[in-house]
Amino acid sequence: MLPVVAVRWISMTAMACVLTFWTSAVSAQNQTTSGVRKAYRVACASPESESIVQEFIAATEQLSSTEIDPWMMQGMRATAHIMLAESMVNPFEKLQQFNTWKLPLEEAIEKSPTNPDLRLFRLSIQWKVPFFLGYSDEIDTDLEQVQDAVDAGFWSSDPEHAVFALAFIQHVRDDHSH
Repeated sequence: MLPVVAVRWISMTAMACVLTFWTSAVSAQNQTTSGVRKAYRVACASPESESIVQEFIAATEQLSSTEIDPWMMQGMRATAHIMLAESMVNPFEKLQQFNTWKLPLEEAIEKSPTNPDLRLFRLSIQWKVPFFLGYSDEIDTDLEQVQDAVDAGFWSSDPEHAVFALAFIQHVRDDHSH
């Protein structure tokens, strides 16, 4: 038979472990859309860094499906996985990664065509992929919709993302004009 002190210590340790596990599980489930957007912005700045893009992927997987539209989740996840191709060395693996995740992104936009986040995600992918992949047909449409969203204050609750979106569309326009 264990002494009372040992039983209390074991009970307290077990409670602490359960509480720690529960707290980390809850915080993982409570990833916010704003947090995923931030992970996206960081990944856009360093798409060649596999670890940074993996953080974006992890953020998309931690976002609670009860918090946002499932098409938004699918589009975020697809964008993150397409960005992962940038860190790959083998061109065939890059192409396979792109082709695997392009369709889920397109499906998400088809199901939620007025979602400015999805349009920004696709715009960033279209702008970055090589022209010979033929994935640039919607750049002008996406630019217009993202600009309209900025003008309408769509990201007013996430001002960092609004600034990013505005800077990105200006960058694409500047690049397009040359």
